[in-house]
Amino acid sequence: MRTDTGHRIYIHNTNCSLVKSNGTNQHTLRLRVTHDCNRIDLRTRIRIEPKLWDKKRQKVKQGYNLNGNSYNDVNSTINTV
Repeated sequence: MRTDTGHRIYIHNTNCSLVKSNGTNQHTLRLRVTHDCNRIDLRTRIRIEPKLWDKKRQKVKQGYNLNGNSYNDVNSTINTV
């Protein structure tokens, strides 16, 4: 996309989802970043049980702790990406 001044504006998108891990009921948090039609999948070291994950909001459900971190801390980290 170009503006009137000829500067290019890049559109990017970030999505969070869980990826199944072998041999455990906890899943790994994946960040998918799309920029200029290129997609990169980044797997974090954050492990979450699916019942604690809100798919629609792409956040940890309110009131839960993960490895000693409150849901607010984890969600804040997700928002800074």
